[in-house]
Amino acid sequence: MTANLMTRIVLALAGLVALLIGATLLLDPQSLYAGSGLVLDGGASQLSEIRAPAGLLVLSGLAVLAGSIWLKWATAALQLTVLVFLGYGVGRVASLALDGMPSDSLVMAMLIELGIGVLALVLLMVRNRSGASA
Repeated sequence: MTANLMTRIVLALAGLVALLIGATLLLDPQSLYAGSGLVLDGGASQLSEIRAPAGLLVLSGLAVLAGSIWLKWATAALQLTVLVFLGYGVGRVASLALDGMPSDSLVMAMLIELGIGVLALVLLMVRNRSGASA
C-alpha cells in the first residue's frame, strides 16, 4: 500500500469520525452523552458549551475529508488530525489520571482518538521525510 493511499484512508476515516461525532453533538447531544451514561440537564448554557466544540469538530472533519480527496491539502489535513485527535486523546488520558476510570465507551473513544492521532502523526512524519509538500 502506498503512502498516498494510506494517507487518503486515514484522512477519510478521521474526517468521517470527526464529522459524525460533531454533527451528533451539534444536533442531538443528549443521545450521544446518554451512550456514555451521562444525562444532560438540557439548559441553554450547558447545550451551548457542548455545541460550540461540536461546530469545531464538524468543520475540522470537513477539512480533513477535503485532504483525503485533494492531496495538495493532505499535509494540513494530517496536522489538523494530529491536533484534534491527539488533543482529545491526551485530554482523556489526563482525565483518567485526575478523575479515575470513565465508562467503557469513553475508554474506547480515548483509544480510537489516540490511535487515529498516532497514525496521522506517523504519516505526517513519513510525508515530511519524503519531502512531500502537498
